[in-house]
Formats: sequence, C-alpha cells, structure tokens
Amino acid sequence: MSRSLGDYPLKNLNVVNPDPDILTFDLDKLQPEFMILASDGLWDAFQQ
Repeated sequence: MSRSLGDYPLKNLNVVNPDPDILTFDLDKLQPEFMILASDGLWDAFQQ
C-alpha cells in the first residue's frame, strides 16, 4: 500500500515503483494442485 498511497519522496526520486507485477499462467496446461495468493508483505514475514 505504501507504494500506491505513500512514500512520495521516494516516488519523486524513482526509488519506489507503484506499478504491480502481474504474472499470467495457463491453468489448463499447468493443472496445479493448489495455489497461494499472497502479498509481498506476507512473503517478507514468512521468510524471516
């Protein structure tokens, strides 16, 4: 959320990018058993 709503000084310096990362997959080809949908904040907490 800070990328889209805050961190104005960092946006002006082009240090923070508010554009989302989007990945697409053909689920018919992959046929996954499960998927995890998570934000980067969850991954930061999970990896520690």
